[in-house]
Amino acid sequence: MVQRTPQDGGAPSIQSLLERGMVELALEKAQDNLEEKPRDFAAILEVARVCIECRDFVEAQEHLDRALALSPGNPEIMAQMSLNLLSLGESERAIDIARHLQAVSPSHPFPRMQVAQVHLKNNRYDECIEALNAVDPGARDPDEWGVVMGTTLVAAKRYDQAEVALRSVIDSPTTTPNAKAYAWFQLCKSREKQKDFDGAWAAAAAAHAVLPRRISAEKHRADVDALKEVMNREALSQWAHASTRYEKAVFVVGMPRSGTSLLEQILSMHPDVANAGELSAAALMQRRLSKMTDSFLPWPHCIADMQERDADRLQAMYAKAVGALGDGKARVTDKSLLLVYQMGFLAVTLPGARSIMLHRNALDNIVSCYTTHLACLGHAYTSDLTTLAKVWKIRRELQDFWMENLETAPLELHYEQLVANQESETRRLLNYLGVPWEPRCLEFHTSDRVAATISFDQVNQKMYTSSVERWRRYERHLGPAIDALGL
Repeated sequence: MVQRTPQDGGAPSIQSLLERGMVELALEKAQDNLEEKPRDFAAILEVARVCIECRDFVEAQEHLDRALALSPGNPEIMAQMSLNLLSLGESERAIDIARHLQAVSPSHPFPRMQVAQVHLKNNRYDECIEALNAVDPGARDPDEWGVVMGTTLVAAKRYDQAEVALRSVIDSPTTTPNAKAYAWFQLCKSREKQKDFDGAWAAAAAAHAVLPRRISAEKHRADVDALKEVMNREALSQWAHASTRYEKAVFVVGMPRSGTSLLEQILSMHPDVANAGELSAAALMQRRLSKMTDSFLPWPHCIADMQERDADRLQAMYAKAVGALGDGKARVTDKSLLLVYQMGFLAVTLPGARSIMLHRNALDNIVSCYTTHLACLGHAYTSDLTTLAKVWKIRRELQDFWMENLETAPLELHYEQLVANQESETRRLLNYLGVPWEPRCLEFHTSDRVAATISFDQVNQKMYTSSVERWRRYERHLGPAIDALGL
């Protein structure tokens, strides 16, 4: 939907990095381009697009606002902004922009697609289908249209019709690998809802088979070993710290599909808590550190060259990223999935920040990762059960390490206990955050905020326990993961 910057012939393009799942490198390249050309329209849009791929919708919105100021009324920007606002949970603004665009550009396919996706994320399935059918067949992107229609029909429990829509994407010779995988993952969801668990697993396996990306667990192991070597409690106490405490930040640290979206939705009901989603700010701070200190040491050893003024500048970067979102709020949550690798660094740049170490049963977590489209979003390790189990163990080991070594002790929270003992665990959570009890947190499913997550249709329901021990439905397929976990 957005324009793309021209790429140098020799270096990998930003688009190719995204297609290979290398979202961090894509973001770094896009940010470097923007630093060189801070008012370049295409460079601003490129950063916005990559931020959306990284699920940092707050940062994306800032760049979309800048782009729209440079090109008022631009339909491509307005279409992208509508979808991004939806991801920020601002469904009314999103649909207002989409409808305005529809009025001024009646032949443009994007407004109707945006309206449809707003309806989908608000669980208004009939309205979504109506909007999709109103898109001119000649103007449709058949991959996008088919996936959204199939997703809607699965959510509406119209499984036979969903299969037809999804198969049209899967069987098309022009479908991209990512779109084909998305369709297979939705077919997996459809078959699970019909209790065809072997069929669901086969659909998930087919999705992973069409994605060319694979990754080993060795990179994760090397990163964690390096962090543990230089970020123990004694080392952390000796590094330069920012001169002021930053107690507003709350980091939700967990494996994908461990309950981070549920936790964020619960906290969204509290008047003193803002939700920033998956910010890329910490990753950008980490990247800026070596340039700021002119260090020759690799990450994470370069932190040894950081001085107090550097830590202060990095803290200011984070505060700017949170921006107006945190105005008047005591706490702002950040649930970036890379946080588990950054907690020691953040402990010295944002001293006083709180963190929640969220855990979920290993096999339930692995099944959920494998059967949803995380692999389409850059999590290539989810495509192989052995690798996925090894990464789960490595990340859990690092979470346990932070529990023992961070100066501000984290809160440990288990998904299973949260869904079984909602009120007591919510009280414990709010007490840790230092905010008063708010009974509306128990009614998180009534929020008019749309969750920016692949779990949006789940967190808009009342608390349920049916996902606990879900792995037993797929036990016959989980041998490689069970072996890798040593169970």
